Amino acid sequence: MDVRLFKHASFTTTAVALTLGSFVVFGYLYFTTFYLQLVCGYTPLQTGLLFISLSAGLVAGAPLSQRATQRFSTRTTIAAGIALMGAAFAGVTGLGAHTSPAWFVMDAFALQLGFALVPASGTTLASPSVPTDRTEAGSALLNTLRQLGSALGVAVLGSPLWSRYAGMMTDRLTDSPADIRRTAAEPLASALGTGDPAATQAAAPAFLSAMHTTTLIAAAVCGIALLVTLFIRPSRRTGITLPQAAARERERAGHSA
Repeated sequence: MDVRLFKHASFTTTAVALTLGSFVVFGYLYFTTFYLQLVCGYTPLQTGLLFISLSAGLVAGAPLSQRATQRFSTRTTIAAGIALMGAAFAGVTGLGAHTSPAWFVMDAFALQLGFALVPASGTTLASPSVPTDRTEAGSALLNTLRQLGSALGVAVLGSPLWSRYAGMMTDRLTDSPADIRRTAAEPLASALGTGDPAATQAAAPAFLSAMHTTTLIAAAVCGIALLVTLFIRPSRRTGITLPQAAARERERAGHSA
């Protein structure tokens, strides 16, 4: 890993935006799968059809990203995408056990539309800061960070989700047998599989509350990425990019020779 690439604000901004963007999107895929199948009762096929809206958001956002970058600026386009993602996560709090699937479709579309504005624009923003002989290293580092963010999104957002869910189930089943409380505090499918009326009735509301809390955490992560995008800018004191600095180093080395 060439950590010198992070000296340039544009590369750092892109790295943060891509990592945190992947972080929240894959966390969204994780908990909404439980929501659609176990809370709403959709089959795996129906769930997959609803997730087509995510792909539609990417398809619509890719060409929009290019036009937005040309009309406004790269940094503005990235910021707009992250803001849209944050709004989509806030919209998840409106999902309930009997919410129309149209709400989920529109929210998922908005989330991926926002994310689609980030990768291409981010690459455009980062490219000038990467020396020509380090292009492959810069690209590989961004891809690695994006995949790392995807894995962490499931792990990190899954932790508060199930922690809050387990706590709420334990509180709601204080009068139930110990084995029921212990099983119901495990992931949602375990509570529904107990056959205990109190556990099955408490499971969906507890999961929805935990999911809404988790989405607010994801929205806060989007807020952090937005602040980084807006306020981390190239130093005006130096005013040179990494390729320019490398060229000056080569020039000085030539004079020394």
